[in-house]
Amino acid sequence: VLSVTNVACNGYATGKATLKVENLRGGSYMVQISPSYIARTGAGYTTPINSNTFEITELQKGNYTITFRYTPAHSGLGSGCVVTTTLQVTEPTEIGLTATQTVPAMCSNNNVATVKLTATGGTGTGTYKYEYYDANMVLKAGPQTSNIFTGVKPGVQNKFKVIDANNCS
Repeated sequence: VLSVTNVACNGYATGKATLKVENLRGGSYMVQISPSYIARTGAGYTTPINSNTFEITELQKGNYTITFRYTPAHSGLGSGCVVTTTLQVTEPTEIGLTATQTVPAMCSNNNVATVKLTATGGTGTGTYKYEYYDANMVLKAGPQTSNIFTGVKPGVQNKFKVIDANNCS
């Protein structure tokens, strides 16, 4: 296994593994991945390989067993072999978001509130977004790196969102 790229967003199938088989000498080569990582029948799938380096893509979180089978082109190249290796693909935890009103909307502050967002899960530091429609039904939105939103208007449909470093939300 040369490299493993883990899943970017929780629940997605964006993992990837780059593998290398050495000493290919002609003949038939097959790779089997178990468990099956894409909706296929049977316990894994088998496909021919024609290069000593190849990628397995669209992997979900999980542990995989990779089996390489070599059948020589003729008996002078030996009897063939089977090599098995394993790899693990991980994913970030699911993103969660909690909004807490830290300053209520009152006449003394122009009837707007302050809301603090707390994000959990995901990958790295992200950006926060606050969306609402004004009285003219114009979408007002803006991403920011701060998790504190001032000027939050009561009585409108407020929507808060966090986007992590992998662009997951």
